[in-house]
Amino acid sequence: MNTTARRTCPLTSTKSISSNRSAWWGPELERLRGKVRKLFNRAKNTRAPDDWDAYKQAQYRFKKRIRDRKREGWRRFCTSIESTNQAAKVKNILSRDPERDLGWLKKSDGTYTKSDTETCELLLKTHFPGCRITTSRGTRRRRVAHRTGRIGLQLIGW
Repeated sequence: MNTTARRTCPLTSTKSISSNRSAWWGPELERLRGKVRKLFNRAKNTRAPDDWDAYKQAQYRFKKRIRDRKREGWRRFCTSIESTNQAAKVKNILSRDPERDLGWLKKSDGTYTKSDTETCELLLKTHFPGCRITTSRGTRRRRVAHRTGRIGLQLIGW
């Protein structure tokens, strides 16, 4: 009976808490978080303005460090993209929020792009060298209408 139970219901291990943490989270942020919590509890209990100031400064440093670590993690991820799946992940992340912008990219001369249009042009030139960017929209419409008309005439038999 035990062997049947083991076969039908194998033991599984649960995910550890550390595997649920993001790649940018680390011991430094854990330490800063603990410090912020202690300062908050002290300020809450004493209600002294100096304790509240110390808490607010620690909270500012903690949040700034989180932003820095997230930015470093994102840059590390973007520079390590080598497969289509990873590029698709970036596309999905950027397309979730329509207000999200592409950000700045470093050009070959060392300067950074200044607008979304310039960023898109740099991406096109980098990944599709020799590609021409056309702004004409009427050309496509004429071709589609022409093809549709031809198909219509062939189907009718004129």
